[in-house]
Amino acid sequence: MSYRMEIDALNALVKEQQRTNELLEIIVKQTRGEDDEHENVKPTRSATRKTSK
Repeated sequence: MSYRMEIDALNALVKEQQRTNELLEIIVKQTRGEDDEHENVKPTRSATRKTSK
């Protein structure tokens, strides 16, 4: 695997982790009763991903 491919893969992981953190923050706020942000939740990447077979 080339360095560029490794960097791209790591960048993708970082983006996924950032999204996970955002969703966790929203969940924590909702469980504390601060649910004003739940309307801003975007579909997760897996929900929008298109697979072709």
